[in-house]
Amino acid sequence: MSSAVGQPRWVERLRSLPQLVESLQPRLRHGQRVAPAYLIAEQYYCEEQVELELVRGEVATPEMDEGKWIHEVVLAMKPAKLEELVTRIISGERYGCSLPLLAEVEGVPVAGVPDLLVFEGGKPVEVIELKTAEKIPSSPWINNKVQALIYGLLLDLMGFDCSSLKLSVCYVRRGWELLPLLRFALALKGAWKGLEEEYPNDLRVFTFSYNRSEAESMVRWALSYWRGEREPIPTRKPEKCARCAYRDACPYIVSRDLSLTDHF
Repeated sequence: MSSAVGQPRWVERLRSLPQLVESLQPRLRHGQRVAPAYLIAEQYYCEEQVELELVRGEVATPEMDEGKWIHEVVLAMKPAKLEELVTRIISGERYGCSLPLLAEVEGVPVAGVPDLLVFEGGKPVEVIELKTAEKIPSSPWINNKVQALIYGLLLDLMGFDCSSLKLSVCYVRRGWELLPLLRFALALKGAWKGLEEEYPNDLRVFTFSYNRSEAESMVRWALSYWRGEREPIPTRKPEKCARCAYRDACPYIVSRDLSLTDHF
């Protein structure tokens, strides 16, 4: 759908983001103005961990620090002004960038910044999320898939044509010595497939099509928490508790109601 002046609707939405952000009120759980996409995704890992992060603040961990460093190495981008981004996207050329996304989902403002968006033909064709892991999983973890789905939904709600959109979760083994190569592989269409075949224990990319109904279903359950309609549901998996940075403060580490529904 296009705006009154003949431009795609997403152009107007991007230009109005600063004003929209300023207008948001702190009406969500714990006075939050928006529900961040990455925290909605983490609700599928453990909601109590999300609750503790909102209450106590983020706790830095070695894994988190390494993740930030890897993103800086692999996804370092030259800053671009909004109008330059709009021009590059509308041109139809293949273009990779990162930009903030914000849309209201069932009455809740949801926001996030994907690791990498790839545009081609004037529309988004791929969302790429880069994750690190001690061991490459055999399938994408649910919280990582949810995060990619949320970004697809936000693009959709902002007016982008998502008819050809693919969502990719890229796992890289921590400490992989060839990590810098990934930056160039991500920049080229399908270039990482050769790396996957050569280094199956160090790199794997899972790609799936964007599905709006699936994305809305996954987000719907999570947003009831942000609206304060229910209390957080903790994970029932001890291995997650063992790795949690908030385990000393969590009331569910020792005593756990085994009748809880396990969404994770």
